[in-house]
Amino acid sequence: MKVKWRTHELILLTIAFIGFCLIYIWEHLTPEMTAINHQYIEVFGKNHLEFSAFHNEILPKAGLPAICYLA
Repeated sequence: MKVKWRTHELILLTIAFIGFCLIYIWEHLTPEMTAINHQYIEVFGKNHLEFSAFHNEILPKAGLPAICYLA
């Protein structure tokens, strides 16, 4: 019986990537992170800049695992 490692490797990476995303989202929605986001909004607002949690936090931190997954 021949084992198809590529298929198993892709399944393992998919599970790991989904797990990473779920853990990050879960941690991001805690009350502490919400308070930190409000502080960031204040600082960015004082400097007349727009703060987006997706563009400023989630995308950069999730980008590296996504690039590794797609490579």
